[in-house]
Amino acid sequence: MPDGGRRRREGVHRVPRRSRVRVAVVANARMPTERAHGVQLVRMCAALAAEGAEVELVVPDRRNALGDDLFGFYGVAECFAVRRLPTWDLAGRVPAGARWQRATFIRSAVARLAADRPGLVMTRDEWIAALLAPRVRTIYECHRFPGRALVAWGHVVRRAHGVVSTNQWKAQVLVDRLGVDPERLVVLPNATDVDAISRAAPRPGLRRELGLPAPARLVVHAGHLYGWKGVDTLARSVSRLPADVHVLLVGGTDRDIARFRRRHHHPRLHVLGRVPHGEVAGILRSADVLVLANTASTRESRQETSPLKLFEYMASGRPIVASDLPAIREITGDDCALLVPPGDPAALASAITTLLDDDARARRLAEAARARVRPHDWSRRARALLRFADDLPRR
Repeated sequence: MPDGGRRRREGVHRVPRRSRVRVAVVANARMPTERAHGVQLVRMCAALAAEGAEVELVVPDRRNALGDDLFGFYGVAECFAVRRLPTWDLAGRVPAGARWQRATFIRSAVARLAADRPGLVMTRDEWIAALLAPRVRTIYECHRFPGRALVAWGHVVRRAHGVVSTNQWKAQVLVDRLGVDPERLVVLPNATDVDAISRAAPRPGLRRELGLPAPARLVVHAGHLYGWKGVDTLARSVSRLPADVHVLLVGGTDRDIARFRRRHHHPRLHVLGRVPHGEVAGILRSADVLVLANTASTRESRQETSPLKLFEYMASGRPIVASDLPAIREITGDDCALLVPPGDPAALASAITTLLDDDARARRLAEAARARVRPHDWSRRARALLRFADDLPRR
């Protein structure tokens, strides 16, 4: 990790409550959304507000089949403001519609925030951070790199006052290849509601709801059904598991679920679909083993991701089987999950069976994971981010 990130992450507990700095969190995201970035945005806004900041979430005004009750959807108190800005809502409707939608949102966001002049702008959009930097203190949060023109993209990123990376690998690339000043960079992995998840009661009647026999053992995967998430690998592992083991996939859009079911049929493979985020913890706590089977097929999966669900898994107190990828190993280390080669159904089934049959080993891994995830809660991340913003060198 660059030295600046390491120094700033130390001493997180010493950050005092501060006066009500105005923070605009800007995201070109349809909100609410079934995707994980929506959880991250809302939880960070709530955590920043709890630290005394006056927070406004700035998003595009788009059509949304999920409705517009953001706080009800995510089950959080209405502790921050939400501003929806005009945009050309053309994504998925016309050629290059997503580009037009993003461009018009950037224009709206820059114009509004340049006029409002909040104390701090935090955004996942490098252009918003760069264009506002001459007028407002900006922090760009890097979750992934572009597929091309990386060096040119780096010139844009460097215009932000500060950069947040969600893992060590991206931080090293930002410094070594793209010239980001280590003093303006901090590494802040994603987080979770550690206490809420660890205290959640197992979901009553889940096995009955799935039609499982009483002695059945349950393996759970939570998240989208994208190919790089490894759900196909997990589905192909089911036939290799003991006859009393059932696999449950939680999440996915209706379209993705239909496609998945066309590819995979097995009587011990179940798909629950999307559930409210507040119910996920109870399902995780009902599992005998949790699985994160990411493939090595994309850079995002191998090196860029900081999976929210992995932090949730670790807080649940249940043993984890996960793909042995750099982005995952950075979070789990060697002693918090049983790591297996990605994309290997036989190895995945063998690891799941090992933890199901070895209670002592499963317990050791689960306890180590819960201890390791303890620092990764939203409140600590919010305090670290505000401290980083306070400590940024003057330009």
